Amino acid sequence: MGWVSRIFLLPLLSCFGQLPEAPEPLLQQPYDVLWTSGLQNYQLGIWGEATRLLERSLLGRSALRRLRSRCSERCSRVPPLSWDSPAQDPSPPLADPLSQLAFFGRLLHRAACLRHCLGSVLGDVSRHRVGEEVEAAFRLRHPYNYLQLCYYKTGQLQKAASAAQTFLEAHPDHKEMLENMDMYRLMDGVKSEDFQDLEPQLHWDTYEAGVRLYDLQQHEGSIFQLEQSVGHYLSSLSECRDQCLGPFQFEDYSYLAYQSHLHEAIGDHLVQVLHCNQECIRDLGSRPRLPRRPPDFLPSVFTLLLSAYHQVGDYERAVECSRTCLLFWPNDQAVLGDLEYFQSRLGEERSEQVRAREEIRLHLERSLLEKRLLYLAMDGIGEEFQDPESWTPVDIVPVSLREKLRRQDNERQASVSENKTSRREAKPLRGLEALRAASPHLASLAVTEVGTPETGPEHYVLDRALSHRECRLLRGLSNLARDGLVEKEATRLFHEVTERGRTIVDHLYKPDGSLHLGLSHLRCQLASAGNRREVPSPTWDPETSRDGNRCGAGVFSVHLYLNDEFEGGRSILTDLETGAVMQYVTPTCGRVLSYRCWNGTYVKVGEVTGGQRCALTLWFTLDSIPSEENAQIEALRTHLFPEPYPDTSPGRVDLRGGSEQMEGGWGRQGRDGGRRREVKKDRAERAESPRDEL
Repeated sequence: MGWVSRIFLLPLLSCFGQLPEAPEPLLQQPYDVLWTSGLQNYQLGIWGEATRLLERSLLGRSALRRLRSRCSERCSRVPPLSWDSPAQDPSPPLADPLSQLAFFGRLLHRAACLRHCLGSVLGDVSRHRVGEEVEAAFRLRHPYNYLQLCYYKTGQLQKAASAAQTFLEAHPDHKEMLENMDMYRLMDGVKSEDFQDLEPQLHWDTYEAGVRLYDLQQHEGSIFQLEQSVGHYLSSLSECRDQCLGPFQFEDYSYLAYQSHLHEAIGDHLVQVLHCNQECIRDLGSRPRLPRRPPDFLPSVFTLLLSAYHQVGDYERAVECSRTCLLFWPNDQAVLGDLEYFQSRLGEERSEQVRAREEIRLHLERSLLEKRLLYLAMDGIGEEFQDPESWTPVDIVPVSLREKLRRQDNERQASVSENKTSRREAKPLRGLEALRAASPHLASLAVTEVGTPETGPEHYVLDRALSHRECRLLRGLSNLARDGLVEKEATRLFHEVTERGRTIVDHLYKPDGSLHLGLSHLRCQLASAGNRREVPSPTWDPETSRDGNRCGAGVFSVHLYLNDEFEGGRSILTDLETGAVMQYVTPTCGRVLSYRCWNGTYVKVGEVTGGQRCALTLWFTLDSIPSEENAQIEALRTHLFPEPYPDTSPGRVDLRGGSEQMEGGWGRQGRDGGRRREVKKDRAERAESPRDEL
């Protein structure tokens, strides 16, 4: 058999043996036809028939998605072509006619397999091609908006509650549906468990469960849930990408004027598929009802996993997760510090054998290649592309596009800021609700402890003021600042977090006057013994606030903790006169300790006996007279954040020219900023040795 015959005939025969055995009942009618008929009956008030048709449209779409994924997987397993031609290379360059025919032969091979696989179930595949408008309605869960009323009209209240909840997951601020939910909660026969999401995002559900267990220090359970979230994410991403391989979608009536040569037509369709693939990443990374979601799903999961594995003493997995995080952020100082520490515990020989997760490496390489091609199309043929992820290295973006993308990013940031301002709640809020509403970054804030003058020193302990990614960036900033270089993203975050601290003080204490930043001090402290190198101790540390000349009347202190991967290092609220311990606060990422400096207490920090402890201390004062420290802080703020908006282009800010004025560090940070962030196995029973760090 000649090589051309073998290209086209043998692969098809192998494909035929893998076709589904029986038709799918749910696919007898296209789901868009069922959807349209359901809406017609809804408008006519024929609730029972509308319910049946809308339900079948949802089931039909789900069945079609499963079929596409199944066929895509089967056709990808078909044996590769056997080349009996001068072009023996399975991936030959397209420089000559034979190589081009071989390339298109592989395309025809895959197309024939998919057509037969889908056609064996659907019959006429073209009947099931759905327009973008209908697909968008299903993606945004609009069928459940109609179904909840249909269920209500037909007396199926439990189903109505579930449909309302499912729609609300995608539209958490939908006023009418929120009112409907309140109504369903008051109805007889409707229980709390009836409010279920009928289209659960399993990767998000398991991620949130893992975060909750991590916060409760139930690390083994957290690991199980977080590992599940990785598997669910990759599975959902694969299914979503399988749906992107459909026919070319024309906008409106543009197909009437569409004319292109072979390679242009292939390029147009390819770009559309690549856009769809990247939108899958954006959609899976979105959780509208979350007040603050991680910007990049997979890196956020592995950042938690590396810490959780450390907490249970599994350093091999901790090394693996650290290397996996470094695939996304190769120069991340905090993660590099983690890796160094894990390797010291695991042993050099065993550590060298541990690699990053292979499935994550392949996912990342594929995503990067898709981005490269989309930026190439953006630069060459004017296509638009907005990257859904923040970890993408800048070097894959053509130099000619970088300034344009920077301007677009600034415009988007300004637009988001304006929208948030316009959507602020008009009615007055109080207490924690008011604090959460004051800033989108504080929407997840939780009160862990409140101390009153009657029960001890007046103080507040809050959680979730920072995300895990924000903690990581600030820890890295501490290490970089020692060398006079800081990442622009981290400096912008530092500014935002400072304003976050001001908001917390303003709402908790209601001070009589405007608050002014008196001090900001970011410090990573290594263990006092057993380290590979000596780190000089500071002559004065603002986190230990006994010095009344510095932290006195009219000063509010805010301590933002950036990690818990160390041993010892608890903050200890202590009576100023007797030295008696009033309260212990265990640091963890995102936790805040806030108190008045003049209330008869000061803070000790327990000795750090292992790892590296990182914290940011902020002092706010009612004194508007600018001090030397205030002038330094304001000068740095002006340098880093010129109006109208910070430059978001990649790169670092060089502070070495002003190192003398800034006393060698970031804010009031001394020269002892730690080289790495180390991690700990939490031992509640460890006896700490409190010391006054003066």
